[in-house]
Amino acid sequence: GVQRPPLLTDDQELVREFLLESTQNLSDFESEMVALERTPEDAQLLGSIFRRIHTVKGTCGFFGFGRLEKISHSAENILSQIRAGEK
Repeated sequence: GVQRPPLLTDDQELVREFLLESTQNLSDFESEMVALERTPEDAQLLGSIFRRIHTVKGTCGFFGFGRLEKISHSAENILSQIRAGEK
């Protein structure tokens, strides 16, 4: 017969959702960074980029993904410095 994949546990389902959401956030992040290169004065765009990274950082913290949390925290700090320099 046909073998079915095992059902995902709740934790596995949460991680799958995290991966899907993070992949989309990082794809959008990449597009927004390219746009920011063209219009570096766009504070709204910079805010959107910051929120994406902040979301990834928070979710990594929730799951205990320490390395990814540190990387996203570093990116968030850099974006905060850029935002502060615009004011």
